[in-house]
Amino acid sequence: MTYVSVTVPGEFRDRNRWHIHKIQTDRFVVALGEMIIALYDHREASPTHGRIEAIRMVGAPYDRLSPPTKEDIVTFLVSIPPGVCHCIGNLSRHPFVLVNSPTELYDPADEGRLPFAGVHIDSLEGPFDWNRVAIEPPNP
Repeated sequence: MTYVSVTVPGEFRDRNRWHIHKIQTDRFVVALGEMIIALYDHREASPTHGRIEAIRMVGAPYDRLSPPTKEDIVTFLVSIPPGVCHCIGNLSRHPFVLVNSPTELYDPADEGRLPFAGVHIDSLEGPFDWNRVAIEPPNP
């Protein structure tokens, strides 16, 4: 299964809560625009338990869509295993296009949400909040 979603500037998928799966691994690629994804390892037995990361994922830039060129645009896939909390947001000026090819067919029983306020992150000395994400301009 693969699906595509579009998120407009200033919007978040799960603005105040984590998204988490019991079975499914999400596999995210940003095809167009840029997305911020926050990840928190909630797995008790994981060597990275308690670690939080914010990643800026960048796809094709809007200014290179026309006219067509033969220049390759490098994109990356982020794989999010079961038990890793995640949330995404658009802090840019343009929409982004996200492609997800999860390992499982959609199952509502596998979908979980954890409010940010209910997950204490030691390195943050409290819960995650989108205001904690600092956006830096891309390297030239």
